[in-house]
Amino acid sequence: MNYYREYPFTTSISGVRYVLIFSEFDNQDYNTPVIDITLVCEDNLEQANDVDVLININNFIKDYLSQFKNVIIYYYCDKAPIVKSKKNQNLSNQEYRHILFNRMFEFSKFNSVIKKSIIINDPEEGNHYINLIGNTSLYDTIEKIALDINKINNK
Repeated sequence: MNYYREYPFTTSISGVRYVLIFSEFDNQDYNTPVIDITLVCEDNLEQANDVDVLININNFIKDYLSQFKNVIIYYYCDKAPIVKSKKNQNLSNQEYRHILFNRMFEFSKFNSVIKKSIIINDPEEGNHYINLIGNTSLYDTIEKIALDINKINNK
């Protein structure tokens, strides 16, 4: 099955263009497809992201999970530059994205969907933040993936 999808959107507040991309990981050891999501900004972003970005991401994840009930979404918060408010300047870019993503998920009304956050401690490069999202029926697989990620981290 082809799980690849692109969701282009332009924020209504700032007019910034994005594409949210869903693509399947290769070489998986799980019986459930694991789908990576990537947010690509198509404009030169010189201002803070507005709430419209989170609303669009939220809506596209809901849409995707309604189409594909048997997948787990993997979201890695990258360390690319991001404009942060003054009160969040002390946070790493990854941690800031992680907080925004968690807030989006908490305020959303996802039915029968769970999210598992994984924080990999890395004193040299900075912590890494990963989120796994899937329908509640995939709880055991989500836990196994989280355990496997943590095992890799502890080597």
